[in-house]
Parts: sequence; C-alpha cells; structure tokens
Amino acid sequence: MSAEQENGEADRLCFDLIAHIPREQVASLQTNLPILRWEELCVGMRNLTHLHLIDINLPTWFAELDVRRPHAQRELLRGLNHIVITRPTLNGYDWTPLTNFLSNRAAIGNRISSLTLAGDHRFMDKEIVGSIKDVVDVFEDKGGDWGPHEYN
Repeated sequence: MSAEQENGEADRLCFDLIAHIPREQVASLQTNLPILRWEELCVGMRNLTHLHLIDINLPTWFAELDVRRPHAQRELLRGLNHIVITRPTLNGYDWTPLTNFLSNRAAIGNRISSLTLAGDHRFMDKEIVGSIKDVVDVFEDKGGDWGPHEYN
C-alpha cells in the first residue's frame, strides 16, 4: 500500500492483510512496513529468503527488538539471506541500526549473504563499510553520493 494514511492507518491495514497469509509460504517480501516489531510474524516467516525494503527510515525499521523469549532472536526471519534496501533515509549519518542488525545476525550464526543498497542515500564512510563487510558476504552499493560500488 503506497497511499499515505493518517495515524498509521496504512500500516494497520497492511498488517491485517499480512495476518491472513500463510507465513511459512512467504519466500520473498517487498515492503516498507516495520515488520521486525511483530515478532510472531517474523518467526512465522521462516522461509523468507529475500527481503526488499523500499523508502524506509533505517532507525525506525531496524529499531532494537523487544524480544521476550531468549531464543526468539535466532528465530526471527531465520531463512533471510538477501536484503535489498532502496532509497533508505537516515537520521543524520547514523547507519548503526542497520549495522547492529547485521552484526547480531552474524553473531548468532545467521549471517546475511548479500546486502544491496540502491537509489540515493546518505554517504557511508569507510568505517561503516568495513563493519558491514565484516558481517555480510557481499555488499553492493548501487547508488549513494559517489555512485555504484561493490565491496567484497
């Protein structure tokens, strides 16, 4: 749903729709909804391998999870292997929510194979690039301030 709605109405409508989809059958998802905030949904989508995020605010989308069960972190989107983020927005130049998400997944043995950033986005300094390369097998930047670049 791309139409702007007031007071999160679009998000509520989309989450209501998603609730009726057999979660274990979802292999690919394109969204801007902050699904990580819905633990039951993310645990249920265990076969999701490709996630494409469009026009998201990184700090909002990758906010720290309120995980109540100790093993839940390992179970959240456990099949996720590839992430594409198109036109992300940031608060300042803070890539920390994304790098924390990627680092936490790698630390529990659930490393992301590829991360692609597409479209215009804020500059990413070498330190951030290095921290992403440490926890992702292939990092590709198809946009940003300096143009396309691939990091292996």
